[in-house]
Amino acid sequence: MLRRITLPLVVDLLIVDSPKMMTEIDAYPSVTRDFSSSSAWPVRLLGRRFRRIASLGGSLLPALLPREDATREARSALLRQRLRDDGSGVVLLPAEVAWLAAYVRGGHDDEKMAQHLQGLVGRQFLPNYSADATSLRDARLIDRALRSGPLRSLWWRLIGTVTRARRRIGRACDGDIYAAHGTVIAVHNLIDSMRNMRRLYTDASTHVLPLSEIVDRTLVPPRTVLRTVSAQINAPFLPRSLTRNSLIVFKTKPGAGADAALAQGRWSACPAHGLVRRLLSEVWVQAIVTS
Repeated sequence: MLRRITLPLVVDLLIVDSPKMMTEIDAYPSVTRDFSSSSAWPVRLLGRRFRRIASLGGSLLPALLPREDATREARSALLRQRLRDDGSGVVLLPAEVAWLAAYVRGGHDDEKMAQHLQGLVGRQFLPNYSADATSLRDARLIDRALRSGPLRSLWWRLIGTVTRARRRIGRACDGDIYAAHGTVIAVHNLIDSMRNMRRLYTDASTHVLPLSEIVDRTLVPPRTVLRTVSAQINAPFLPRSLTRNSLIVFKTKPGAGADAALAQGRWSACPAHGLVRRLLSEVWVQAIVTS
């Protein structure tokens, strides 16, 4: 489904909630994440706020880098190659999987699970990465700051809360922007996915479902994904062109499937999709086997 909301001389919003349509729109070369090139001032302001919040040592986190950024593509390709599509390059210790399986079966609490996952993700980049209550709180603060309104963000900026959190994240991740992205941005969807799996497990009928279906039903995608337009787009399915005044809002839905949630087949595809699939698969299998 497509919705169009236009505020003349301000911004043109296109809201998309169909995975198929998202893929079609994202395929246009002019669809990007370069907020600074927008002709809509609210979009440029939004981009400046994102830059202040989601940067590390002057570098934007990968989730906000535009498609034409060569460094983003090169580093994403290296990460995909290292982790591999089937997740065989991922370092998953049996004890880590067993701990998360115990959570799925009803053991442990949410906070400990969230810390456990943050640490597991961080160790894919830095072997000595350690997560605790502070690192998790910092990750949640950055996530809230990216999603909050301008007034709250301004207040946090004035009192230095977000700045201190970013500094601690930078030290914990040793300046690695992909480690920071995984442990500060991507980890929240993985935490929600593990909660989803715990709920699914309580229904005995799910225990006999194919593993691929469990992963599809478990995975929680990012709630909202933003795109800007660097040059006019005349799409056959749109009554009006998209222009540099347009902001595209992809509204993702739970249960759309792992490929849709991880943007597979698109320029912004998650390079760590192998990690996500393998982790969810192994935890579910362990939970069922030990039930």
